Amino acid sequence: MRRNILALGERSIQGDYGMVTAAGELAIEESTIKRLSAAGSVTISHSQIKKGKVAGSLLAEASDFQELKAFGSTEIHGICKGNLCSFAGAIAAELLECKVLHNSSGSKRSNLSNSNEWSGAFHAVTFESASALTLNFEYRFQNIISTEALHSDHEIECENFYSLSQLSAVAVNAEYIFLLNGESIRVDQVTGSHVKIKNSFRPDKKFKQIPKYGSYKGRNGKKSIALIHTIEADHIEIESTRAQLVCGEQVNIGDLCIIDRVEYRESIQISEKAVVNEVVKV
Repeated sequence: MRRNILALGERSIQGDYGMVTAAGELAIEESTIKRLSAAGSVTISHSQIKKGKVAGSLLAEASDFQELKAFGSTEIHGICKGNLCSFAGAIAAELLECKVLHNSSGSKRSNLSNSNEWSGAFHAVTFESASALTLNFEYRFQNIISTEALHSDHEIECENFYSLSQLSAVAVNAEYIFLLNGESIRVDQVTGSHVKIKNSFRPDKKFKQIPKYGSYKGRNGKKSIALIHTIEADHIEIESTRAQLVCGEQVNIGDLCIIDRVEYRESIQISEKAVVNEVVKV
């Protein structure tokens, strides 16, 4: 029979529990817990947590989480696994493997100056960034959805990439890329199979099928121009973009684009409200 426990002060527990509520310093070892709610300093080792919420500092080692929400600082030792893991604050991980990994924020507004600090290695089907973040750690993500400022000093790689806010990167390389014009988009090179840069975002069937933590509705971008040196893809649809080179099979240059050179292989459409200096069929 599972026990419920209220742990105050400094406690160590081991065993099978239903609900654990704690405040202070809690050490959990070789345990199975259905629901954990703790504030303070928590250490979890070789355990399984179905639903956990920790505010303060968390150190997890070789443990599994069905759902974990951590607010504060987190350290992951060894390999930890989770279905849905959300972190607000700094996290350092030897290796964290998740189905959905969520970078959360305790405030409604964030920027790169107060971004969460992540380091180590992370693997996930979907990575959602809802707080400003520098993406300079080791990762393997199938899908990336960013709704706050995202920066990288390296190439961002995944299968499906959605940026719905500020973006600064050396390059983005993905099968499907969607960039919502907002406060600022500055990327040297964008490479993919299908690239869209739009002034509005509406979740389509493809986006809805991606496993995710957050709830997303349609949104409009802000009046700004995306600054991208080179765009290369099979299918390209862009608006309000300044680029030196756009190269693709099927190319659609929309309103308020300023392009130095366009190279296309199959078809091209250019808005009357766009400026293109050179068009070449290759």
